[in-house]
Amino acid sequence: MPIVSGITKRIEHPFEAGVSATIRQLSWRQREEASEEQMNRAMTRVKNIGPELLREFQRTGEQVNPDADPATTYDRGTVIQAGLVSWSYEDEVTPENIDGLDQATADWLFREIIAFSGPRTEEERKNDSAPSI
Repeated sequence: MPIVSGITKRIEHPFEAGVSATIRQLSWRQREEASEEQMNRAMTRVKNIGPELLREFQRTGEQVNPDADPATTYDRGTVIQAGLVSWSYEDEVTPENIDGLDQATADWLFREIIAFSGPRTEEERKNDSAPSI
């Protein structure tokens, strides 16, 4: 029974030399909460666009593939809040400082946390040092 709350990884910032962050894997509950938050935001947008525009979308039959981009499935802020453990910036990790990140850094952290929290590969499972029960 893998409990992921203590599984962390240090990552290097691709755009700022010498800057790093420590991220943690998200639990199933944290992923579910991030997905629900994204869905709530999407529903609010749908309500705000009005019935005429909504009918036009339905008429054209365009559909978005939610698997194409994790940003369409998970709320960025919720993912970063749950998955960021620390960073090498002088300021400490707080919700306010996370909200103050530039777009490129927020995108990088979001995508790294989602990738790290995905299902383990067969190779990772083989190399898992946790004792079997």
